[in-house]
Amino acid sequence: MSEPGPQPQTPQPNDQAPRMLAAGLAIILLALGQMILLALPDGTVAGVCITLAGGVVFLAFALREPPARLSGFFARARLSFRGVCLFISILLTLIAAFFTVAYEIRDRLDYTPIVLIWLSGVATLIVGFTTGRTFAVRTWLKENRWELLIVALITLGAALLRFIELGNLPRVIDGDEGLIGQFVVAAKGNPLANPWSLFANIGGLYRHSIGLAIKVLGQTPYALRLLPAMGGTLAIPALYVLARHLAGRRVAVYAAILLAVAHAHVHFSRTTAVTYTQSTLFAALEVYFFISGLSKRDPLRLAIGGVLLAVHFNTYLGAQILIAFFLVYTLIAAVVARPLLRGAWRTYSVFWLSFIIASLPQFTFILRHPDEFVTRLNQGGTFESTWLIDEMARTGASAMQILFERVMHAFLSLNHYPALDFYGAFIPMIDVITATLFTLGLLYALWHTRDYRYLLLNGWFWSLTIAIGVFSLPPNSDSYRMLMTFPAVMIMAAMGLELIGKALTAAARNPHLAEIGLAVLILMTIMLYNTRAYYVDFLQQCRFGGDSRTRFASYLGKYLGTLDRETTVYLLSNEGQRYGTHPSVDFLSKSLPVHNVDGPVTDIQPDINTAIIAIESRADELRQWTRNYPGGKLRQEFDCGNLMLLAYWLP
Repeated sequence: MSEPGPQPQTPQPNDQAPRMLAAGLAIILLALGQMILLALPDGTVAGVCITLAGGVVFLAFALREPPARLSGFFARARLSFRGVCLFISILLTLIAAFFTVAYEIRDRLDYTPIVLIWLSGVATLIVGFTTGRTFAVRTWLKENRWELLIVALITLGAALLRFIELGNLPRVIDGDEGLIGQFVVAAKGNPLANPWSLFANIGGLYRHSIGLAIKVLGQTPYALRLLPAMGGTLAIPALYVLARHLAGRRVAVYAAILLAVAHAHVHFSRTTAVTYTQSTLFAALEVYFFISGLSKRDPLRLAIGGVLLAVHFNTYLGAQILIAFFLVYTLIAAVVARPLLRGAWRTYSVFWLSFIIASLPQFTFILRHPDEFVTRLNQGGTFESTWLIDEMARTGASAMQILFERVMHAFLSLNHYPALDFYGAFIPMIDVITATLFTLGLLYALWHTRDYRYLLLNGWFWSLTIAIGVFSLPPNSDSYRMLMTFPAVMIMAAMGLELIGKALTAAARNPHLAEIGLAVLILMTIMLYNTRAYYVDFLQQCRFGGDSRTRFASYLGKYLGTLDRETTVYLLSNEGQRYGTHPSVDFLSKSLPVHNVDGPVTDIQPDINTAIIAIESRADELRQWTRNYPGGKLRQEFDCGNLMLLAYWLP
C-alpha cells in the first residue's frame, strides 16, 4: 500500500511566524484567563487581567504586520511554523497539567475544558510536523482501493466475531469485569474524576470512555464491553499496516486474518476484565509509526507515534514495557543495524519529545500519587513479594533458574498451557496450526536478527515475554498477559505461512496460484478451528467466570435489573452464596438493595412489591413457601441446565 505525501522537508523560516506566534499566545492567554475564572474562586483579578492581556496581544500583533524590529528579531531567530507549533503545544499541555492539579485541590469534577486544552496541544504538536507536505488522498485511495477493500472485509469479519451478541455472550460478567463496571459508575469524586488518574493502573481516559458508553447505552453488559470490542476490532487494520511495512502485503493479509479469528483475541475483545486487548491496538500503531518514521526519517510519523504511546500510557501497563523496549531497541539497533539510526538522532528525538509533551498531565498525576502508579506491581510483582524467596526455599533452585523457568512458562502459555485465567478454555492461547507457523516464523526472525525489521520483532516479542515471566505473578495469569505479544506473534506466524507456501509450491506449474490456494486452505482451517473452539466448545459450556458463585452473581444481578427501584428484595442465602461478595450484582442491578436471609424463609413477612430469591440449594424451601402466598410470579434461571436461582415476585 503506497503512502500519500512527499518526503519530509526541513522546516524553513516562515514570514508569518511572528503573527502565528502572537495569535497562539493570545488564544492561550484568553483560554488561561477563562480557566482561572472558572476553576479558582479567588483568581478573579488574575483571570480578568490575563484575559485582557490576551485580547490586547491578539488585536495588536495577530491582526496586523508586527513592527519591523520585532520581525527582524524573529528572522534572526529563524522562527519556523514547526517551532511556533511546538512552543504553543508545550504551553497548552503545561496548562492542562497545571489545572488537573488545581481541579483536584479545589475538588472540581468537570475536567472537560482541561481535556479540550490537552487535545488542542496535541493537535498543534502534530500539525507542526505537517509543514511542507501535501496529501494526495484521492489519488492514494484510487491506487490502493483493492487493498483497502481486502482490509475492510477482514476487519468486518473481525467485527462480526467480536460484536455478535456482545451483551449476551459470554452469558455472565466475571468478578473483575463487574468491579471495573461498578467502579466506573460509582467513582465520581476526585482524584478519580481526573482523566489522567489511575485505578489499578487502568487509566482515566479509558475508564471515562467506558463511562461515556454506559451513559449513552445504559448500564448493561453491552455498554461495558463496547470499548474492548472496538479496540479488538481496530487492532486488525492496525496490525495490517505494521505487518505490511515490515514484511510485505501478503504477510500483512495473513497476519490480519490470523488475529481476526484467534479465539483468545476474540474472547478478550468481549470482556472488560483484561485491558491488554487495547495493547494489541495501541502497540501495533506505536511500533508502526516508530519504525516507519525512523526508517523514512519522517518526524510526523514519530510525533504521532509518541502521542499514541502517551495515550496508551494512560490506558494500561503494556505501554510501560514498550517504553523500555523502544529504548533498548534503539541502543541495540545502533550497533547491530547502524544504517537505521545513522544521521537520524534528531528525527528520532521527536518520538520522545512528543511522548513527554502529551504525557505531561499524566506525569503530574503520577508525581502526586506515586502509589497508584505501582499498584499492580506491588500486588503481583515478583520482587515486591516473598514469592521468589519462598520458591528458592521450596525447590532448592537458584533465583536465576526459577526466573528462567518463569520466562519459559510465559512463553509456553501461548502454545502449551490452557488459557484458564479470565477465560476458562482448555486449550492454549493459540491453536496448534498457528503455533507451528509462529515457531517457524520466530526461527526465521532469529536467523535474520541483523535486519532491523526482524530485530524489532524479536525484541518486541521477547521483551514482553521476559517482562511477564520475570516481573509478574501468579504464573497462571501468564496466558492473558501474553495477549500483548499477539501482534508480534501473528506477524511471525504469517511469515511462517509464507515460507511454507513458497517451499511447498515451488515445483507447481503456477507457484503463485498454488501458494495462494494453500494459504487459503490453511487459513480456512484455522478460522474454523478457532471459531468452533470459542463459540461452541467454550461459550456453550458455561465455564467463564471461574466458579459457580461468580456465575450466580451475574444471574442475580441480571434478574434484579428487571425489578423496579421500589422493590423490596430478599435473598435466601448461605455462607458461600450471598449478596455483597461480587460487584457485578450492583453493576447489573444499578445497586438495588438486597437483604440476605440465612435463616428460614418463614422469617420473611412480605409486603407489596416484594421479591424473594433463593439460591439453588434453597429453591425447594422457597417453592413450599410460595403456596402460602399465591398470586405471585415464579421465575427460574438456568445455567447450562443447572438451576442458578429461583425468584418469586409478589406485586
